[in-house]
Amino acid sequence: MTATCQIDFYIVDSELEQATEAVACRLIEKAWSRGHRVLVRSRDSAQQARLDRLLWTFRQDSFLPHATPAAGVEAPILIATADEIVDADFEVLVNLDDDPASSLTAWQRIVEISSLEPQRLARSRDRFRHYRQHGVEPDNHRVRAPA
Repeated sequence: MTATCQIDFYIVDSELEQATEAVACRLIEKAWSRGHRVLVRSRDSAQQARLDRLLWTFRQDSFLPHATPAAGVEAPILIATADEIVDADFEVLVNLDDDPASSLTAWQRIVEISSLEPQRLARSRDRFRHYRQHGVEPDNHRVRAPA
């Protein structure tokens, strides 16, 4: 693994999936605005569709250029499910899936986001332990749910 890989866990102070997805949009926007190509790994196709809609509408004054693998177009932000194979180079992984990133060397930064919903939080702790076992000490951040 490269020494530049940074892993951050964002724990949203809500049990609602919508709050987690709204925080994901803010973090995606932040990474993209800093010039990074972002892969968003969703848990399933339903979440992928919600994120696709949210990235169009979560802010009135912004547009985040994004696509899904099914669209067949290149974009600096790609929303894919864990089952979809992505062949493009991305620097940042925003992971909303229950499984950890399979490769730590492929990323400059991994962003893990979880709600306080008990099952999601337990899976987030499992991912945290996984990264520690692979020699990375992730940073933890508590985040307020958007109003």
